[in-house]
Amino acid sequence: EKFCNKISCMMGRLWKQLLNRCAPLRIIIAEFRAAMRVRWLRRLLYIAVPVTVLLWIGFWTTVAHTVRHYYECNDDYSRLFLDQLCDNYFNGYVTGSLCEPLCTRKEIQFQKCLGHGIKLHVLQAEWNGNIIILKAPKKLGDGAAMVHVKEAGTEMQITEKEFIEQANISTFFNIAGSRYSPELLKVIKEVFRECDLLEDGILHYGEAIVCWQLIETGEYMLYSLLQGRIGIPDIYGSCGHMYAVQYAPSEPFLGQDMVLSDPRSWKFRAQLSLALLDMIESIEETPWGTLYLCDVQELNFGVVKRDGKLVGKAIDVDISWFEDAMISAAKHEIDKSCSSNEDCEFISCLVECDTTAGRCSGKLYSNNLQSLCRRIFKPRGKLHVGLLHDPPENIKFRLEKLLDVCANPGRPLTKIPKYIMTELRGLLQSSNELSN
Repeated sequence: EKFCNKISCMMGRLWKQLLNRCAPLRIIIAEFRAAMRVRWLRRLLYIAVPVTVLLWIGFWTTVAHTVRHYYECNDDYSRLFLDQLCDNYFNGYVTGSLCEPLCTRKEIQFQKCLGHGIKLHVLQAEWNGNIIILKAPKKLGDGAAMVHVKEAGTEMQITEKEFIEQANISTFFNIAGSRYSPELLKVIKEVFRECDLLEDGILHYGEAIVCWQLIETGEYMLYSLLQGRIGIPDIYGSCGHMYAVQYAPSEPFLGQDMVLSDPRSWKFRAQLSLALLDMIESIEETPWGTLYLCDVQELNFGVVKRDGKLVGKAIDVDISWFEDAMISAAKHEIDKSCSSNEDCEFISCLVECDTTAGRCSGKLYSNNLQSLCRRIFKPRGKLHVGLLHDPPENIKFRLEKLLDVCANPGRPLTKIPKYIMTELRGLLQSSNELSN
């Protein structure tokens, strides 16, 4: 054993001497070891990188699938939703003028799902040969806002008077600001009667929760308050927290994203534009001031034909407020840094930028016509040519100049300037009459 140790020591010393005397060999060995380390590192990278990429793709695919499942239309889920609503009706939990034709007489037939948004289910159905749109809030509230609910035994009830008091408070702050009006009281009473299953002037707890959901659905209340105005879809009734409105397709407005070619004639596009002008004019003066549309995009407008004329409809008013509530909403932009009014944009409603201080002032700057000019009529980027692109030569210069002034007036205009509206309408009508 000692002999072997001596031999090993001798061999070690000889190896070191050899390395010291033969520098090239030492370098070769060092390079070999380095190459081996690099090779293992490369092998590790060859394995790790694809695995990491696959895991990353898998993660985002799962997220995309989840989001798509949440938002994407699903006809089976939509039918299940309607079936559950009818079960609640048959069990006496909900009521409404649409429940009988939907659940008992089967006159309302589901056609397809149009969208499962963050707030609403949106379905298309047929009723006596006419297409209608069914909408329902995604989640039912818990009724916590109804603090004046009296307890009778183990069952909770709310009278019409108590319901109206609470509904007034909620609706004032969320929709109408601080302006009270007889029209608002009338709508709240109509909602109460829709939900009063026994017609005894009292809502039981389950009825009250569903009824309250309708009150807190901003779009339903806005449509109800503005019924009869040309730019507002008709409401046909409700069943539980679901309500039905007039069908007004948005497809005619979507052709303006066709950069290479737009199949729509100038005459048709001029008629669409006039329909939009009529629509915003119908919501300019209300008992609660102007209704400001703050999500101006093509998908949120629809069109129907009435007496041979195109009529524009605001088919999605989730992000819309009456004047007082809009002024309060604009104040949320106070102290945000800015260099122009666009930096203070509240969705598509402009808030004034104090360029001296470099801060948003919280003061409303724009009106509905200005939003239409900026986001619908004029080009907006390379992929959006605008509804009024390529006008006839005889009005081209005047129209483009007018649209520039309309979109960028250079000063706060919270009401539609009559001279711009009148001149724009006149140009479109004259060109429409001359077009084929």
